[in-house]
Amino acid sequence: WLAVYGNPATPDTAPDCQTAVRILSKRNATTGLVSAGDPAFALAGQLLAAELDYVAGAAQYPAVTAANNEAVLLIGHYRFDGTTHQTIPRPQQNRVRQQAELLDLYNNNALP
Repeated sequence: WLAVYGNPATPDTAPDCQTAVRILSKRNATTGLVSAGDPAFALAGQLLAAELDYVAGAAQYPAVTAANNEAVLLIGHYRFDGTTHQTIPRPQQNRVRQQAELLDLYNNNALP
C-alpha cells in the first residue's frame, strides 16, 4: 500500500523524498500533520528507518529482520498508505506498537 521511491544514483532527484521525511517523522504523507499517536504511523516510520539502516549497511539481526517482515504485513493488512489506513483492532494495536518499539531500539542502537 505504501511505496516510497528514490534512486541512490540520483539523490538530487528523489521523487518521494518529502513523503519519506514525513513518514520518518510520523506525519501524514499528504498533509504533513503529526500522527505519532497512531500506531500505524509509528510502525511505518520505524520500518522505513530500519529499511534505510539495512540499505546503508547497518548490522542485520534475525529479530529485526522478522520485525521488518511482520511490519510490512501489518501495515499492508490495514492498508496503510501514508495518509490513512483501516481501523486496527485494539488487541492488534498492541502488536503494532511492540514491533514499532523493537524497530525503534534497533534504529537507535539500543538493542539489548
